[in-house]
Amino acid sequence: MIWMLGWLILPIVPIIGFSFISAQLWEPRYVLFVCPYLFLLIAAGFTRLWRQWRVAAIAAAMIYTLAMGGESTHYYNVQNRSDYLFNVETIEQI
Repeated sequence: MIWMLGWLILPIVPIIGFSFISAQLWEPRYVLFVCPYLFLLIAAGFTRLWRQWRVAAIAAAMIYTLAMGGESTHYYNVQNRSDYLFNVETIEQI
């Protein structure tokens, strides 16, 4: 768990810090690099919560489902992306 947290935090903190201070460095390829570690930490945390407090785990799952459902609805219903070629190029670079 500590290694996963380190691999999540260490690459992302300087990128975010530099992006706020100077130029925009928040590139999609960096997000793609750290997302698996974030998902593993969320899954491990939920598993531990489920073992100790099932009611809190169920409440957290409901909150997460509502939040992600609302954002998914917004993502698919609001047209603010004009070109998907940039996403394909980003994936092909990796």
